[in-house]
Formats: sequence, C-alpha cells, structure tokens
Amino acid sequence: WLPRFRRGQLAPRLLSAPTPAEPFERGVRVVVADTIESIVMDTERDVVLMLYSSVGCPPCEDMLPDFEDLATRLKDVPTLTLGKLDAKDNGVPAQFALKILPGLRLLKAGTNEMVEYRGSGSEVDMVAWMHLHAAHDFKDPKWL
Repeated sequence: WLPRFRRGQLAPRLLSAPTPAEPFERGVRVVVADTIESIVMDTERDVVLMLYSSVGCPPCEDMLPDFEDLATRLKDVPTLTLGKLDAKDNGVPAQFALKILPGLRLLKAGTNEMVEYRGSGSEVDMVAWMHLHAAHDFKDPKWL
C-alpha cells in the first residue's frame, strides 16, 4: 500500500462500525460512517442527524432518550428521517464535525443545507427547531 500512498492513489476512509442488520434502534435510524452518504445525504427527505457517544458522555445520555422518543413519534412522517451516529465507533466527516457532543444537524431536503441545533435538548425544543428549519412541513401526531 505504501507505493500507492506515495503516488496519491489511496482514497481517505473513515473508521466505520459495521452496518447494522436492523437499521432502526428505538425508532432512530442507525447511521455508520459507511452509510452516511446513502442515509444522511438523501435530498428527498429532511434528515436530522444526532452525533453522540455511547460511552462517557452524560449529556448524550440525557439527550438520547428524548431524541429516540421523538423519532418513534415521528416515524410515520414520510418526508423526515431521524438518525444517530455514534462518534465513538465511527469517523465523523469534516462537514459534521462538532466541538462537543451531543449535537444535532438538520439537512434540508432538496439542498442538504445544514442547520446546527442549539437548544435545550428537550423533545418540545427539538421538534420546534425541526418545524422551523425543515424544507417539508410535517404533522406531529402528539399535537394533532
């Protein structure tokens, strides 16, 4: 591999956990580095990606259950995907890099314009942020 490296013939590759056999966990789409392109960069849907660590991150442990509850509640919204990527087991592409975990990014349908979440982490706050920034309107079954 060294001669190929010296000639610039090796493409960079991010560390990736294996692609899960079951794509959903507690209502949230499980994203790994190898599936970011196919899941997160989907221009047909608004995609909310939670970057977190499954180990050693008390704020992640606080926010993840609310995110999972929200994903379960919104699972039937055809224009919205809520996904999570464990930064402990996966390389994080530069465009998603965070200074601290957890973090949410919304990628708007059509353009993949990225909007960073800065809020309390509560379900109510997260869904209000999604309504404000998503390209597609959606109904929240909790408020119907």
